Amino acid sequence: MAKLYKHICDCCGKEHMIASTVYNRIINGKQKKCCCSIECSSELKKNGKYIKCDNCGKLFYRRQSHIDRQAKKEQNNFCSVKCEMDFKHKECFEIRKCEICGKEFECSKTSSQRFCSIECQGAWQSTQLAELNPRYKRIEVACKWCGNKYMAKRSRVVNGTTSFCSKECRQEYYRNILCKDEAQIVIHRECALNNLTNHVYSTINSAPQKITDELLDELGLKYQREYRVENFCVDNYLPDQNLMIEVMGDFWHCNPSIYDEPTYDIHIKSIDRDKRKHKCIVDNCGIETLYLWEYDLANDKDKCKRMIQEYVNNNGILDNYHSFNYEKNMIINTEY
Repeated sequence: MAKLYKHICDCCGKEHMIASTVYNRIINGKQKKCCCSIECSSELKKNGKYIKCDNCGKLFYRRQSHIDRQAKKEQNNFCSVKCEMDFKHKECFEIRKCEICGKEFECSKTSSQRFCSIECQGAWQSTQLAELNPRYKRIEVACKWCGNKYMAKRSRVVNGTTSFCSKECRQEYYRNILCKDEAQIVIHRECALNNLTNHVYSTINSAPQKITDELLDELGLKYQREYRVENFCVDNYLPDQNLMIEVMGDFWHCNPSIYDEPTYDIHIKSIDRDKRKHKCIVDNCGIETLYLWEYDLANDKDKCKRMIQEYVNNNGILDNYHSFNYEKNMIINTEY
């Protein structure tokens, strides 16, 4: 049986028995320390130290390499993942007091939230309406048509861009006053024509119009959009050939291949206007206009392209000038 020797634990100082082989290694200097248990051995091997958790204040052990790494990165030390999450939460959030009910609530420090709930925010907003709002800058003016008082933005009053309390009043004023004043009619007509020729209105770039422009580009024809003739504007003017092309929407211009007769008031107005526009072009320019209709442009581009080419090659002389009647050997009434 191996002989046992008494030894004082190098960690806790407790006396314990060690085998002769261990004793001899200590005597010969081959082993410097000896512990009474695995726990004491592990404790003795530790080269770190106990530090304080930056969240809960609890002391916990950390290896020196870990401490040095955290210090180099200027990071905090935490005893657990939960403490780390709690600390970061406190850094990003704060407790505020609701300005309406006084209840405390938590929110992000970067948030502009001032109320604990939607209800409280709604209650506050109800006190900020119209004149109660410190940023309210409207002033009271009289409607140009009915005379009733209404509140309008100060900038619009100064710029003269507001005169009516409602859309109905504006329409009544235009219908009963402005539309009967020849001078005003001329001014508004000139303004509208200038806006058209300067491409101010977005409606001039409709899908059928874009297709027509593409066909003209493919044919290498130079064209000018919204060319003015007296009180009208033509969709496409070919300056090199002195010819004109109109792009006709099926609904707005009442396509005869779709509608047997005018169905809506806008149809009657459009047909009358198209006739006056056609007559104006013939009287002032002495040429017939080529009409490309929306349905044909969308469903048979090749036909429209051939028609444009024939229109140009024949110097504006065709048997018919409407794409819905092309290749049907029908003569179109040029009054339309």
